[in-house]
Amino acid sequence: MTVFDSNQGVVGFNQGWGGSTELQAVFNEVSAFPLPATSKDSAIVVALPPGAYTAQVSSASGSTGIALLEVYVLP
Repeated sequence: MTVFDSNQGVVGFNQGWGGSTELQAVFNEVSAFPLPATSKDSAIVVALPPGAYTAQVSSASGSTGIALLEVYVLP
């Protein structure tokens, strides 16, 4: 998963969240469903100023499929 700003600059990237305690705390804070520590799902936390952004989800292997992207606003 990659997040781009309106100038196509990368402002966030993750390929497998890896069980970080920071992300687990954020999942709890926003009542998101928990991911197992060994999950290969991608998750990032970015502080973004007002503006236009694009999130892109792609397969690590280049294969096709279905993706679910969720965005939460932190308090």
